[in-house]
Amino acid sequence: MIKTVEGIYQDGKIHLTQLPPVCTASLWQPRQQDNSRIVNIISYQADADLNQAIVTGVLRQERWIDFQTAKAAGLKGVKDSEVLAIAVQQERILVSYDLKTMPSEFAKFIRSNDSAGLIIVPQKLPIEVAIKELLMIWAIDSAEEWVDRIGIRPIL
Repeated sequence: MIKTVEGIYQDGKIHLTQLPPVCTASLWQPRQQDNSRIVNIISYQADADLNQAIVTGVLRQERWIDFQTAKAAGLKGVKDSEVLAIAVQQERILVSYDLKTMPSEFAKFIRSNDSAGLIIVPQKLPIEVAIKELLMIWAIDSAEEWVDRIGIRPIL
């Protein structure tokens, strides 16, 4: 299932309204009316190592974001490859602190699977900056732009 929203850029802000879910991308054509378009929105999955304050901060800033906690997904003690598989099943970009092992696991994973994407947030990055980065990605990018892609934030 692909989640969609309709956004209108007006008064320097993006105004979103939820639309019904669409089964496959091939069943609809993007509608372009005035400043309106349909996009596939990003959903996030927190890895077990990610600071919960980042998830909480993102959700406080933007209630429309679908950001599942590691606890809700049952990720504690789960191997990286399984975490990536769970994120794919739920069409979520995985957000992790794990710069040491996750990039190589991701590279192995996408050789034989598609992925919704991976965002690495360095642990030394201030929480406020991590929150702003994730909000920016959600507001600007579409889910398709992150398929099989890894990003380390912030972009320097």
